[in-house]
Amino acid sequence: MGNVQEVRKKVNAIGGSAYTMTTTNAGQDQGNVVPESVIRQSQRKTYALKSIILSRVSVGFIEELRNEVKTLQGLDHPNIVKLYEVYETPYNMYLILENCSGGNLRARGPYKECSALHIISQVLSAVLHMHNHNVTHCDLKYENIMFESNRDDAQIKLIDFGLAKKTNHNNKCLSSSCCGTRFTMAPEIWVIEEEKSANRQKSSQKFYTSQVDMWSLGVVSFMLLASYRPFFGKNMKENICNGLYEFRPYETWNDDLSKEAKDFVQSLIVVKPEDRLTAEEAMGHPWLNEEEEEDDCNLFHSSSFSSSLSSSSSSFSSSASHPTRRRRKSRCKPQTSSTLMQRVKKSIIAYNNVPKFKKLALMVIAHKHHTNATDDNDEIAIELRKAFQAFDQANDGVIHYNEFKTALMEEEKNNNETLTDHEISQLFTSLDTGNDGRIYYTEFLAAMLAMFELTQEAVANAFDRMDCDDTGYITRENLSEFLGKDFTDERVNELLKEGDITGDGRISFQEFLQVFKSSNRVGSGSGNKEDEDDEDGCKRALMKNKTSSTINTTMIQT
Repeated sequence: MGNVQEVRKKVNAIGGSAYTMTTTNAGQDQGNVVPESVIRQSQRKTYALKSIILSRVSVGFIEELRNEVKTLQGLDHPNIVKLYEVYETPYNMYLILENCSGGNLRARGPYKECSALHIISQVLSAVLHMHNHNVTHCDLKYENIMFESNRDDAQIKLIDFGLAKKTNHNNKCLSSSCCGTRFTMAPEIWVIEEEKSANRQKSSQKFYTSQVDMWSLGVVSFMLLASYRPFFGKNMKENICNGLYEFRPYETWNDDLSKEAKDFVQSLIVVKPEDRLTAEEAMGHPWLNEEEEEDDCNLFHSSSFSSSLSSSSSSFSSSASHPTRRRRKSRCKPQTSSTLMQRVKKSIIAYNNVPKFKKLALMVIAHKHHTNATDDNDEIAIELRKAFQAFDQANDGVIHYNEFKTALMEEEKNNNETLTDHEISQLFTSLDTGNDGRIYYTEFLAAMLAMFELTQEAVANAFDRMDCDDTGYITRENLSEFLGKDFTDERVNELLKEGDITGDGRISFQEFLQVFKSSNRVGSGSGNKEDEDDEDGCKRALMKNKTSSTINTTMIQT
């Protein structure tokens, strides 16, 4: 939906207002020179720019676009594409998104069963996260499931939420309009379409539920395992509505693939929505949970970063010639070294003492953290995602208290440190900046950043994001605008005071850097160092508009 291009920041806009010339009280201009290392760091990062000329699209298309923005703002999951910025003029609308450079599912097929399992586990985790937040995607298909990079072990990202719907308390979509792609559409959507075309005044089914995603997931699972569609041809609609499809050829489904994989598909491609597995039920299916006897298909490469933490390594070729029988690990969870988990625990403990202003800044940095594996810091992001997924045992994209406690207690078995229940509760509250009893991916990343050296480019981008009017300073007005009306003047003043070292009522970039240098090293490599909770409005603030002048819209690659 919309023209999508791969873009980089303009060289003269890198870091934004962190390096912008400003005017002193004496009338003299002063500014910060952009270091060459910052330019190099920025130029390694690419973004997906979705651009729309408003005069050339219908009102309905614009509504879908705004729906996509609103939906993505409410989701925070490692397998759902990130929306970084939204810019709008009277004539154009631009969305700056996470760039998924590895192509969609069609780029790597056909797949081994273990590869299909790995992909479906991630898609299902994202779907469960959406459904838990009352969002139905409504258009799950190969083209909307992207690989984040060209790495063999690249994870997937769900994209294109233009047709997504919000569900009510009865799990029903508030719109009865038809949507989706024909061969992945659930039977109940076809029924609505048929009734609409017949101009019937009363429909026996005015709404559909989030179970339409589970049907589509079943179709995608079938295609990954068999390399062809279960529904096609002139009788496609009739076959979908009656649930008629075949497992062909016999040898593939009965000799090469496991019976659990076949049962998983059969549990999802079910005509009656109430008889289909829900996302939560599907997560408990044996296909996703049985242990493998031998690591025959490990998709998680040992990166240069993880190699320094653990001597173990593995490899996987993503382009298999034919599906083969799979030997499973539990839900293909990524493997984490004990060294990494020890550092994670130390970072969590240190984060409990991080000042509120720095926490706010870390949330901004975490929101724009890349996992495209183009430099060492992206390798670090990949390792941190593995740590998050190790905590998230329910695989629903959030960390609940019991999962948090279990992971920390498990780590205690490997050392002599012991945390009390009260201390664990305090640590959980420290990370749960939204105060909703769950730790989201961005909240977790923000806490983890304390154990690595931050690049000056990342810090500069955070400063530019918080300097809403691009004056070269973060003012009280900037913080109030960034955080929203729910934040009192007293809380805003408290945050400003933490960063305003000179006491002039504003925060310069040099002061902003000092906030991090007091506890993190800021440079171009990776390292570690020392590591309460005011930012429920921070998540919303991350999506506020600024200016479109920082993006180079010259197409690099379509």
